[in-house]
Amino acid sequence: MPIDPVFSLRDEVIERKRASGSIGMKTGRSDLLFTVFDERRDFLSTLTEERIRGVSSSWNWRFAPRTNSLLAASWQRRTDEDDIDRDFWYLQAQLKRQIRPKLDGSVEYRFSRQEDDDDRNNYDENRIMARVTAYF
Repeated sequence: MPIDPVFSLRDEVIERKRASGSIGMKTGRSDLLFTVFDERRDFLSTLTEERIRGVSSSWNWRFAPRTNSLLAASWQRRTDEDDIDRDFWYLQAQLKRQIRPKLDGSVEYRFSRQEDDDDRNNYDENRIMARVTAYF
């Protein structure tokens, strides 16, 4: 499960150094994945930097033929040069079913939260998504 790093919005060139590691396990019906990363971004015009580190995990379970469930969680912290921290995390649950050979349907719930030293940047999001995907 990829992590979506919280980028600060800027219009300049960045130099990015990233270290990450993952460990996973597959069984007949389950896939487990755990990922950790650390990233440093140097902004070349303003000569500022920020650091982002985080973890994520996911469990994909095929509990019936053509039906999968996914549980996922992620946390990341962005620290800028002024030592201002911004935490972002989410919890996700998804149920996906193959309806026909080229037709899938899924329902997903995701709760996201951003916590910032500046209260104006804090938010919570509850998201429910239903999808139907056809392959041609």
